[in-house]
Amino acid sequence: MWVFSDEWTNFLCSVFNGNKWLCEGSWIKESSTPAHTFTNVVFVAPNDTVGIIVSRDSFSSDLCLTVIDFLRRSGFDNDLDFNGICGLDCADSGFDCVGVASPPAHQHFKAQHDELHSKTVWAFPFYRCEFSGLENAATIERMTGTSRLVTVVDWARPPQPKLLIQYSIPGVTKGSGEDGLGLTDAKTLEWVISELETADLGWVEVMNFREQAVQISREKGRFKILDTGNTLIAADFSKHTVSNWVDVFLRKGIE
Repeated sequence: MWVFSDEWTNFLCSVFNGNKWLCEGSWIKESSTPAHTFTNVVFVAPNDTVGIIVSRDSFSSDLCLTVIDFLRRSGFDNDLDFNGICGLDCADSGFDCVGVASPPAHQHFKAQHDELHSKTVWAFPFYRCEFSGLENAATIERMTGTSRLVTVVDWARPPQPKLLIQYSIPGVTKGSGEDGLGLTDAKTLEWVISELETADLGWVEVMNFREQAVQISREKGRFKILDTGNTLIAADFSKHTVSNWVDVFLRKGIE
């Protein structure tokens, strides 16, 4: 049976008092602000942990129950900051993976009950292209929190592919992360590609969720795409065609 331990029951009862059970070993609570409606579900998770699932304006009980059942059957590694577990199948959703963020990678319950926080994992559905599954706590916090690169609480979102870039374009400030490639979003990459076309000189390196990297360059009125071995993938692309190629690269990768 999936039941909460006596250690956490009293606190969880006080937080979720008067709210209904979603399934065995879980509680559901809804709260609203002027702008949004949030649905929180806590549930007994594997490895003697408490799981929490949060949705904003887009809660689906079918999806939530599928995520809980999937995690209870698949399990996860407590020693990792983040588990990306693929194989989720929910008929009404395009999500195909479940993320499990360990205590260092989230803040749930930290302010109210630090000990419970240390036993809580944050679970959420995601599209395969949004995370590599190898992220550390700081990267998860940035992607889902400060930078909002993936709005995991929005279950109605389109895929938001994981994307790292660095670039060099004459007349444009060089862009990169501390170690070269830096996390960003598709809108920023689209701007970089536009700047490449305008300058007609320069390059941008792009890495996807599979950690595959390509270089897109522009010179003498033509775009070309090279892999990390400097092998030509394609050339003489228009900006529109480059953007379409990159979209497939970010969502599916190179087989």
